[in-house]
Amino acid sequence: MTRRIAPAAIAALLVAVAPLTAACGSDDPAPSRLTVGDLPQATSSIEYTYAGPAVPPPGHHEYLVRTAGSRATAIVGGYGVAKGDAPADATTTSTDVSSVQWGQLVEGLSALDDLPPAPTGCVGGSTYGVHVLADGRAVLDRSDVACGPTAAEVSAAYHAALAPISDRLGLPAS
Repeated sequence: MTRRIAPAAIAALLVAVAPLTAACGSDDPAPSRLTVGDLPQATSSIEYTYAGPAVPPPGHHEYLVRTAGSRATAIVGGYGVAKGDAPADATTTSTDVSSVQWGQLVEGLSALDDLPPAPTGCVGGSTYGVHVLADGRAVLDRSDVACGPTAAEVSAAYHAALAPISDRLGLPAS
């Protein structure tokens, strides 16, 4: 037995769903256009990760920087730090984040716009990432590979984004 859906039922469904989809993509800020208004300091977080090139452990560096509320914490060490598995010899530093610095960190996200992709087949690059939450929901989640001719540009963009707090956290040059 075949069932047919009445045109009136389809129309009612479309009327019900239309308001839910009207805002999709229209007024939502692009990740690069996030403002302090979109990311209130009290209810938002910005997390950066860095994993350097794959080299033997003494020379490999990673860091994880979490900024939430008025605090930023950096974990710096070797393999596993960027994934949240800090080795025993990892160091942790924290610093206060003023509302001015928070605004600079939010504005710094635009430094990550339009970064070039790593060339196909590029080996030995570093990986940078940023994950932003606003009121518990992800509003930005991206990673970029700094490799070959794009390495300096990608690295510089991430360093610029973290500049308001990087010195106070003792982040290594990467």
